[in-house]
Amino acid sequence: MDSFIQVPKEEVIKQMIKSRFDVEIDVEGSWGYTQKEATIIKAKHPPLKQLQHNLAMMRAYIEMNMTLTSDKRYGGISVSQTDSQTIKEDGLIFHKVTNTITAIKEEQYNKFIKEYKNNYEKDGFDLAEHFERRKKETLTRVVEHWFEVSKVL
Repeated sequence: MDSFIQVPKEEVIKQMIKSRFDVEIDVEGSWGYTQKEATIIKAKHPPLKQLQHNLAMMRAYIEMNMTLTSDKRYGGISVSQTDSQTIKEDGLIFHKVTNTITAIKEEQYNKFIKEYKNNYEKDGFDLAEHFERRKKETLTRVVEHWFEVSKVL
């Protein structure tokens, strides 16, 4: 199984998001690997759950694509929330969100997409077999992301 390096803490998260994704989000703190390094959400829009998903997706994309060499990058990255806990501590409110991330090596993912586009609805194309091969190539990770949400609740 591949291991992924945590997003570096050196850069200010808000500036990093702007420079990498050209999006402005009112956040502070870090990338939420621990409660101490929580992503501090200050924005009231978009809705909290959507914003948490967007930030988790950005973190996954940085870890699994942007910081890796082309032969190690992943594509088709998908993040889905599988659990969320609210924790109140020292007058602060945290969400500990568990996400399941799925992805396929980028080179292989691009081949699957091309194969699908070129053969969909053609006689002899076994769609079930195509998706079974994709499933076998899919990496699944379960990760936690801590958010401090005191300012938006």
